[in-house]
Amino acid sequence: MSGGSSMFKNLDRRIQQDIKRIVDNRLRITEELSGGRIKPTPIDVRVVSHPHQRYAVWFGGSLLASTVAK
Repeated sequence: MSGGSSMFKNLDRRIQQDIKRIVDNRLRITEELSGGRIKPTPIDVRVVSHPHQRYAVWFGGSLLASTVAK
């Protein structure tokens, strides 16, 4: 993600919590639907926020502008 809305305070933590909740729920449902025969392995969810996130859009635009059009 990039852009202004990606700079909201604690967005990385909130996204990680939401995704982890969804993943855990799907694993639980899978186990329930299998009647307990399938025991899904827990999945580690990590969202990383880059320290230079605020410059990502500018950097991408700069790279695009520096390419040679053919």
